[in-house]
Amino acid sequence: MSDELSLNALRERISQAIQTLLNVLVSKDDSVLNQAMCHTFTPNSKLIRPTLLAATALDLGAQPSILIDYAVTAIECVHVYSLIHDDLPAMDDDALRRGQPSCHIAFDEATAILAGDALLTLAFDLLANPNLGQPRKQCQLIHTLTQASGHHGMALGQALDLEHMQTNTPLDTLETIYRLKTSKLIEAAVRMGAIIALGDNQTIPEPLIAFSQALGLAFQIQDDILDIELSEEESGKPQLSDAERTKPTYPSILGLDQAKTQVKDLKALCLKHLNSLTVKVPLMKNSVESVLK
Repeated sequence: MSDELSLNALRERISQAIQTLLNVLVSKDDSVLNQAMCHTFTPNSKLIRPTLLAATALDLGAQPSILIDYAVTAIECVHVYSLIHDDLPAMDDDALRRGQPSCHIAFDEATAILAGDALLTLAFDLLANPNLGQPRKQCQLIHTLTQASGHHGMALGQALDLEHMQTNTPLDTLETIYRLKTSKLIEAAVRMGAIIALGDNQTIPEPLIAFSQALGLAFQIQDDILDIELSEEESGKPQLSDAERTKPTYPSILGLDQAKTQVKDLKALCLKHLNSLTVKVPLMKNSVESVLK
């Protein structure tokens, strides 16, 4: 089987693990809250963070396991929670998400807030499950995901993003926002995959962390570019683009061509870091090619 087919098979396994969780949610209680929690888990999701987590674990020597299944579902729960809350009127005020009405449009604002809260809680419930039987690794996974999600990571990034809606935001400030709001959770995916694969006395190689940070920044800059280049129908984005909202982006500060060059340079840096590792990491390399077109 080729590396690309392996990546596709991995993504399918992850999709099935997440779907199993959603089926359990709905079968236990078909409440409005559970429906809202499931709403933003759509078939056209790219599953970038859970795929990267699993790819890291497998490339570093882990075997497919229930711990990986729970970890990838947990990180996607956190990601979906962040999307639901980002779309709220008090945040980015987006009416569409992944080609369908945002959670607060499909249900209502209060339900969307509660659905996000419940998904965030569910993520840590999954990782704390005593039946997984690996308490040390589970604690490390929880710690990593909390650091990436809370006031040191994604939540802080969102707060800074709301503070800097004007177009004259300096580039270094925008980079800080991107590294917190987007890159931290991508970095957490790589760290969590490494935690699963490595022994208790092994440290995560620095090139692996540097790789994840470069990938996270490149991914957000590319998203800025796609927001400009894709039509509303193609992208599933709301009617107002970031530029029309006067929200600062890499293209608005550097120009579109320079932003594309930045993505290209960061992609090369990602592959350089991966090539410096002492093990072959085909799934991770293919993840880079899949994420950064």
